[in-house]
Amino acid sequence: MDITNGQKMQIINFIDCCNQMISGKYILAENKIAQILTSIRSSEIIFEEVSKNLIGFDFEEKYYKLEVKNKLNGSKFTMPEERSEIIAMVYNLLNYFDLQKLNFHGFIVENYADDSGKANYVLFGQEVLKPFRDAVTEIFDISADVKKSEITAIMNSDDRAFSTQEELLKEKIKQDEIKDMQDKVFFDDLSKQIEELINVVKMDSKIKPAKKDDMIFILEACIKSANKYKDIENVSALLVAFDVLALKVKTVKYRYEKIKDLILSYYTA
Repeated sequence: MDITNGQKMQIINFIDCCNQMISGKYILAENKIAQILTSIRSSEIIFEEVSKNLIGFDFEEKYYKLEVKNKLNGSKFTMPEERSEIIAMVYNLLNYFDLQKLNFHGFIVENYADDSGKANYVLFGQEVLKPFRDAVTEIFDISADVKKSEITAIMNSDDRAFSTQEELLKEKIKQDEIKDMQDKVFFDDLSKQIEELINVVKMDSKIKPAKKDDMIFILEACIKSANKYKDIENVSALLVAFDVLALKVKTVKYRYEKIKDLILSYYTA
């Protein structure tokens, strides 16, 4: 894959952020996780490649199958073998840590404890972060052993990115394609979660028929706005109306909170 010097610097920064945790430096681990995610999201070329692997990936289902307590995997947290699934699994896992949907220390104790029952952070780094780092860097044919000091050499190179109007135009087109890819991943996920919420509403026999019809009507309108128009503002406005109807319906709370978290991540990305 042809990449510019600026893009190579972004990849080296990603490698460095991963190495900070892989090397066993787990002081302020939450900050280091946030740095890894930022290095991905701030690089369009990395985020584009990561996003390709998120489409159609059901994290919660895959995570359940990998957990130690599942007992179906030999009582060991076993990472997937395919590169695409490694990328999708670990990116989602880091996001769950960052959003505090999963407690990082609790995850280590439960899945990567040593013989004495203490958290083994180094094992997590070697068996989870290292395969993730290598899977991403292999896409760009860059060695994960590259040093951050190479950034200086790159910056002094005569090969300057975007030296012509043609290069600028190509980059603009590529940025638009990346944005389309990011939106597709988001709206596909949003539609899927709203469909799951519709099923929950339909199955709740305690909701009065008229109220149930109104709730389903609003959610189907949300899906249309997401799929056809990619209009997050209209989806948000519709959910304000749904919020009133769902106020005392306990069965929808879990799914509805997931949808609100997803929308919030879109605005804060």
